[in-house]
Amino acid sequence: MLRWRLLSAAIILTTLSLLVWLDLQCGHPQWFGRPGLVLLPFSLVVGLLAANEVLYFRPSGGLPDIAATDIAVQGDVKYWAVYLGTSLVIASSYAPLLWSEYPADCAVGRLGWPLYAMAAAVGLCFVAQMIGYRRGSRVGEAVARSVLVIAYIGLLISFWSPLRMIGDNAWGMVALLSLFVPVKMSDTLAYTFGKTMGRRKLAKNLSPGKTVEGLLGGLLGGCLGAVAVFYLMAPWLTGDPTPASWVWVLVFGVLVTLAGVVGDLSESLLKRDGGVKNSSQWLRGLGGIMDIIDSLLAAGPVALALWSTGIFGPPQML
Repeated sequence: MLRWRLLSAAIILTTLSLLVWLDLQCGHPQWFGRPGLVLLPFSLVVGLLAANEVLYFRPSGGLPDIAATDIAVQGDVKYWAVYLGTSLVIASSYAPLLWSEYPADCAVGRLGWPLYAMAAAVGLCFVAQMIGYRRGSRVGEAVARSVLVIAYIGLLISFWSPLRMIGDNAWGMVALLSLFVPVKMSDTLAYTFGKTMGRRKLAKNLSPGKTVEGLLGGLLGGCLGAVAVFYLMAPWLTGDPTPASWVWVLVFGVLVTLAGVVGDLSESLLKRDGGVKNSSQWLRGLGGIMDIIDSLLAAGPVALALWSTGIFGPPQML
């Protein structure tokens, strides 16, 4: 298991490094001048895979298949509407890429596009239920479940785009990395500490494998990740020193880590409710896409809120 986990992690890290390089190049004026041009299809693919896992939650270890045991509810959910709504919300967050310079007086604003898209997605879920409606259909449950998936996956992923578009091309990448690096370093050290020193359960009923020692390791990993981003990557990518003090950098690491823990436990809550262990089995040793991005989903809004204070980048960039 450890061998497959390390191999899967190495492949993912290599792929992400290549995508980061490509996205930086696409954001350069000599290329397309559009930061986030590579992040857009990446976010859409990840979002659709994650939505698919949340809808199905394929079980492992001989547990009963939800798709087989809950046909009534599963059958009422219009999957195409969920996939389309999720894609719409994610894609809408990249609407500012349509302008070479986004107008400052735009009434929608940079963050307003996913809000309108979410409203459209809710309407889409209702329209999907109207098509082919039959008496006895569990419409309320189907719409609620559909909107939950779109909001949980699509709306939370839509926070990645405004992070990428903060400031110029280089600072925008720093902002995006400040989400991914601390959160994934936190996950890594939390797993390591939990496996080697874990004794006291953190949330026994939700996730028996998580421990208090793992949480402390995760906080350490998040802080180390934040230091690496702001004091190593930021000067290298931007050529400017990080304006934030080490205290604020540590605060950043702690807050995004805690948000990531909430995201991790949120997915565990849904999996326990569905009676499954992993969101999928296609990533050997790591589970599915949701088992990788669950913490990133919850940490995205926190990272964007912290960057919006102006503490972590040049004041003129916001």
